[in-house]
Amino acid sequence: MRITPEAKEKMIEFLDGCEDNFIRVGRQACGGGCSVKLSLGVTLDDAFDEKEDMKLDIDGLTIVVDRILYESLQDAVISLDEGKGIVVSCGKK
Repeated sequence: MRITPEAKEKMIEFLDGCEDNFIRVGRQACGGGCSVKLSLGVTLDDAFDEKEDMKLDIDGLTIVVDRILYESLQDAVISLDEGKGIVVSCGKK
C-alpha cells in the first residue's frame, strides 16, 4: 500500500488536533436498499482491535486495516481526487 504526497498532506490536515485518532482504510457502503455498493475509503477512527485490525506505518502515518482486507490491499494506492477527496484504488499502477 502506498500514499501519494497530496493524499498524505490532506490526511495530516485531518489528523491535526486528533492525537487519539488514526486513518482507517476499509469498506464503505454507498446507497441503500437493493442498490447498496461497497467501495474502499478512508475514515478517521480511534477504535483499534488487536485481533481484528493491523496497524501499518506508511510514510510516517498510522494506517489501520482490517486483517481480512490486508491481503487484498497490498497494491492499493491512497490518492487525492479533486472531485471525490481521498480515494483508495487497488491494482498495480
